[in-house]
Amino acid sequence: MAGYELLRRENARVVLDRIANLRPVSGARVLDVGSAYGWFLEEAERAGASSVGIEPDERVAARSYGEVRIGRFPDALVADECFDVIAFNDVLEHIPDVRGALEACRASLRPGGLLSVNIPTADGLAFRAAEVLARFGVRGPYERLWQRGLASPHLHYFSTAALVNLLGSCGIRVRRVDQLSAIGRDGLWQRLHTVRPVGPTSLVSYACLYAAAGLLNRPGCSDIVHVIGERALD
Repeated sequence: MAGYELLRRENARVVLDRIANLRPVSGARVLDVGSAYGWFLEEAERAGASSVGIEPDERVAARSYGEVRIGRFPDALVADECFDVIAFNDVLEHIPDVRGALEACRASLRPGGLLSVNIPTADGLAFRAAEVLARFGVRGPYERLWQRGLASPHLHYFSTAALVNLLGSCGIRVRRVDQLSAIGRDGLWQRLHTVRPVGPTSLVSYACLYAAAGLLNRPGCSDIVHVIGERALD
């Protein structure tokens, strides 16, 4: 968990900096959908925002930083509640009704409010390589990317173009498209073993990912796309 937290917090700071280039974060009311342990909430408050999280897992929410409502978006919102920023950090790909969630975001954003979405992308080098391997019968990496067999598997894998088009069709005008680091070398060993036990292949996996981190985080290769959109005016 420690290695995972390091990368998540680093990416949270990057996301908030990008949002701040479009509108002030200080003084903003920020909603983090699927807030988990509250790392994004804490980083947002350090940047001067007022933050609220929504988390469906009661056990996780009990260990979270900050104000967290147990439930699902948008059901956990108060009637007519609005925000300056709504963030989905590695969450949208787990939601069955993506279009419904995005339309709810538009309704819950103040005019000029921003929606920040980062998700694993089908454009990433690792996903494309895993698809090729799967065609030759090596399905392990592909299944791992979809998180098959885990409690909350990925239900969608959007290309960047498909995500941008979907946001536009839901009344969200895309302001910028970027990527985020998918692998951090600091804490990589710990992160690898949050989802798998230490075994004979652990050192090999660690060495390969450590060496590939620079390539996998390069523009055009990263497995995480980050899109910021603005609520279109009525």
